Amino acid sequence: MSCARVGRSVSIFALIGASFASAQIPEWRTKYDAGMTALQEGRYADAHAMLQAAYDQAQTLKAEGPVRALAAFGLGSVYLEEARFQEAEALFNEARTILEPAGGPTNQLGMVWNGLGEVFLDRSRFDEAEKAFRRAMSFLERDTELQPCVFLSRRHLGELRFMRGDFAGAADVLRHLVADERKAASGERVLASTLDVLGRAYLMQNALVDAEPVLKEAVELQRERGEQRPGFADSMVQLAALYRLQGRLERAQPLLRKALRIYEAAGDPRAAFVYDELGIEAAVEGKYLTAREYLEKARDLAQRASMPDGVIARIEGELARVQPAVAAKQSEAEEDRGQSFRKR
Repeated sequence: MSCARVGRSVSIFALIGASFASAQIPEWRTKYDAGMTALQEGRYADAHAMLQAAYDQAQTLKAEGPVRALAAFGLGSVYLEEARFQEAEALFNEARTILEPAGGPTNQLGMVWNGLGEVFLDRSRFDEAEKAFRRAMSFLERDTELQPCVFLSRRHLGELRFMRGDFAGAADVLRHLVADERKAASGERVLASTLDVLGRAYLMQNALVDAEPVLKEAVELQRERGEQRPGFADSMVQLAALYRLQGRLERAQPLLRKALRIYEAAGDPRAAFVYDELGIEAAVEGKYLTAREYLEKARDLAQRASMPDGVIARIEGELARVQPAVAAKQSEAEEDRGQSFRKR
């Protein structure tokens, strides 16, 4: 499973903006802030164009180190959301290489290490990811104004347990984090995504009664932040999975259709997860040809987006499970056609 499906975090750093960069380059800062806002809102094409322009301008102007590092971080964040992990890792390392010799700013170093951790998590490089997130926390904890970012790194540590298969351990970490986020004034920025991951940890343990209120709250919190945001779509997909497991497909499918429209409008490759869920639901209903069609779309989209091998393998496994039923349906249809021909 890709971290991209576990929870988003770019919006947290979009809220931080360019506050650590020099105010001596106002045109650059305008581009950077506009790009990060577009990224937060899920307007990836706009974000890419603006953050690429900010990156190019920082190089042309030979800006000071923190500006060039932040420009690299911003563009790397776009690549991360686009599931272009190799490019994202290169840009985050570029920012790190600029900042580390000067010892910071430490806030930016924390942001960069968190970005690297997300890349490692998406690529299933779990040991590297854990080191990166702990390194990020060591920098971010020095500034009380960056508490949402500390919460974010803590959530990633919970996600690590989830992706290693320790669902009970993940749920324990995330329950404590939710409690801390509820108490903190700044916790509302990250609470919805943490609830999403906690809800999924419950689903993986078949604790559906525990999962339902958590996932419903996540959907409502994401709705309040904007109904066209991909983060809202993420939460709807998780709630749809719960409804499927409860046998309430009539509630699941409208959520998936709405999520798909949001992803497609944003050009978000996470649309693959909607097709995946639609395929599973079609198979549950015995609509095996439809299930195969959806699952093939999910696989093809995941491959084009260079999603992790584990994601693609899981979808291919689901395809393999429906193939015998598809073959049986096709054989039955051919037999029916043969009988009709013989009766003529």
